[in-house]
Amino acid sequence: MQETLISERRRVVSRAVVVMALVGIGAVGVAIRALYGAAFDAESARLAGAAASRAALIQAVVRFDAGLTPASEGLPPATDPTAATLARLSEAQRRFEGFGETGEIALARREGDSIVFLVSQRHQDSEVPRPIAWGSDLAEPMRRALSGETGTIVAPDYRGERVLAAYTTLPDLGWGVVAKIDLREVQEPFLRAAALALGIGLLLVILGAGVIERMLSPVFEAIDARAARRLEAETQDREAAEEITRESLTLTQSILDTAVDAVITIDHMGQIQSANRATTEMFGYAEEELLGRNVRSLMPDPYRREHDSYLDNYKQTGHRKIIGIGREVPCLRKDGSVFPGDLAVSEVKLDGRTLFTGVMRDLTERKQSERDLQRAEQRVEAAEELASVGTLVAGLAHEIGTPMGVIQGHAKLLEKHVTNEKAQWRLKTIQEQIGRISKIIQSLLNMARPKASERIPVALEALVETTLSFLSEKLARRRVDVVRRFEPTSSVTGDPERLQQLLLNLFLNAVDAMPDGGELQLRLRPDGKAGVLLDVSDTGTGIPSENLDRIFDAFYTSKEAGKGNGLGLMVASRIVADHGGTIQVESSVGQGTAFHVHLPWNPAYPKEPGGPKAPAGS
Repeated sequence: MQETLISERRRVVSRAVVVMALVGIGAVGVAIRALYGAAFDAESARLAGAAASRAALIQAVVRFDAGLTPASEGLPPATDPTAATLARLSEAQRRFEGFGETGEIALARREGDSIVFLVSQRHQDSEVPRPIAWGSDLAEPMRRALSGETGTIVAPDYRGERVLAAYTTLPDLGWGVVAKIDLREVQEPFLRAAALALGIGLLLVILGAGVIERMLSPVFEAIDARAARRLEAETQDREAAEEITRESLTLTQSILDTAVDAVITIDHMGQIQSANRATTEMFGYAEEELLGRNVRSLMPDPYRREHDSYLDNYKQTGHRKIIGIGREVPCLRKDGSVFPGDLAVSEVKLDGRTLFTGVMRDLTERKQSERDLQRAEQRVEAAEELASVGTLVAGLAHEIGTPMGVIQGHAKLLEKHVTNEKAQWRLKTIQEQIGRISKIIQSLLNMARPKASERIPVALEALVETTLSFLSEKLARRRVDVVRRFEPTSSVTGDPERLQQLLLNLFLNAVDAMPDGGELQLRLRPDGKAGVLLDVSDTGTGIPSENLDRIFDAFYTSKEAGKGNGLGLMVASRIVADHGGTIQVESSVGQGTAFHVHLPWNPAYPKEPGGPKAPAGS
């Protein structure tokens, strides 16, 4: 951390030094450029003046020489007057040292396609330069002078050296005059000055950087300290945020992995992006087998073939067939088995992507519970019907058996007093038919009675939970909450099927008493009489006190017409009696009803199960 701060500080100082150096160099460059421009202009003016004065001088010499006769000058009569002028100029050029180290004045004329220099030059060891072709890139200033122009230019001279030159013309003679100096001689002082200034500037910048660093060191240290504290705080905040994120992700993943329902996320193409542990257990695939697989592989035909078209249709039209709605669908495991599932699908937009999350619940157990409940209800209905038949048969046996007994008694008395064989035979026939009728009635009674079953130890708490599982869907649909208060109890000896029928009758009676929902309160506890007490209470409509004595009677019901046959509680009381127990009821209108069932641990069962008995006279 400290090394990072020091490095950052050095970078700041380095940037400051670079900025200072650039500013200094820029300022020096601007100044030197301004001075160079001024010097360049001054030198151009000086050269222009030199060229003009030399041209005027040559013009004057030519006019002077033109007024002299050859004899007065000791020249042959045929000599050209300009020859004398050139002789004078050549002599003067040899004596002229030029200006500066490279400055000189050149004089030339055009002869055909060549530039012919007329006097010697200092750069040619005082020799006249060789003629230069008119179309050459050399001697540009002289070419312009011979073209009748006047001015200054930076261009190559007869040597090919770049020079600053002023040029003018002598139109009467067709000569050109050029005053020039090498460009490097003009630039050299400024280049030296620039190099010196640059060196001094860099030295000052280096020294200044040291001074700045020393001056700013306390500031940097304070900044570094604040930055370190801020960085430490940011690091702690970031680590805390990362920890919260990790905990959130861990919590989310834990929730998903412990969820009993399968949670699957797919993309817009139907490819599985994530799946929780319940998904792998439900469908039989490993997680790595599911990721990237198309979700249609978890569906049997024809849903497998139609799934992609559902997705395409939704993407094109936005019409939802299952998204946000949910429905029951068939599902396909890896082993090829099909099971019912309740599927709810939601859509989510994440970073510009469209994802679909499906929550799947395995309905296998619920469907089995519904089937078990249906079978149990069918058993209850069959038992109620059987009890109804038994009650009817018992009544018939009583109504028919009594007169049959009277007839049989009188037939036996008559048999003692009648001597006629035919009459005795008829009396004997009457007694046999009466016996036959009694056997038929007894057969009907035996059929109506519950069959004897094996008595085994029954754990009531487990039996209660099993029975509640049969009713889970109905309880949820009727908005009935179950409140349990179970204390440890021993098993009772009894018939588990008939005891479950008892529980079903009591639970269904309680649910039917709560049409708007409520609480089904169950309490199981031992008592001091070597038995078990079971309380089944509801918060329903209640039973009027005047009807409490009749609720265990056959065909009595407080329910609306068509919603009960009045046999359920009668069957329940008979089952309790057959197990040697008792059942009591308490109720208040508008507050609810409570049934209190007592079952002994080891009851003394009758030789035959309880039920309607044949009349004594049968």
